Amino acid sequence: MDPTHLRPTPWEPELESAMLRHGLPGYEEALLDNLVHDVLTGHPPQAVPGPTHT
Repeated sequence: MDPTHLRPTPWEPELESAMLRHGLPGYEEALLDNLVHDVLTGHPPQAVPGPTHT
């Protein structure tokens, strides 16, 4: 991932640092099925790794 193409994520402050830390972009469009599942069930599925919020 080219960090010069990374855009600020004011809606989720931790997203930008997580993308830099993992070297992977997080495109909502590519994750739509997972995002909808999370909304419908109230939590992410156990098999999907991601940042934890404390």
